[in-house]
Amino acid sequence: MPSTNSKASGKSALIAFVPVLHAGYVKLFEKYPHDLFLIGPQFAEDFPRLERDIRALQPSAMKQAIEALGIVKTVTVLTPQNVEELSSYEQYILPDEDTSHVFAEKYLIGKDMVYESVFLRWDKIITLREHEV
Repeated sequence: MPSTNSKASGKSALIAFVPVLHAGYVKLFEKYPHDLFLIGPQFAEDFPRLERDIRALQPSAMKQAIEALGIVKTVTVLTPQNVEELSSYEQYILPDEDTSHVFAEKYLIGKDMVYESVFLRWDKIITLREHEV
């Protein structure tokens, strides 16, 4: 079962799907200023509805925008060719959203993960969760 601790230990990586940049993502990056891995477009087959998101920047442009903020150590766009770079980390921090869970179930089996509860976008997990009015 994945860890739910909010404190990262050892060499940690932040992994996220970042279609647009807003204050929620900046706060996440500030909380975890580790190496950041952006879930790249080659993984879109796992999330077909995301291909139609007209707001989404190209990952290369998002990488440049995040690097310009100077918050995280490094920014890498994940591809099937470089996903093995993740193996050198002891812990993985991911937003608690559908794309993160699907990615982790496929590529981070048995790894130490922290799912950060943060609102970044309306995903399946957020829409199915009950909210107090």
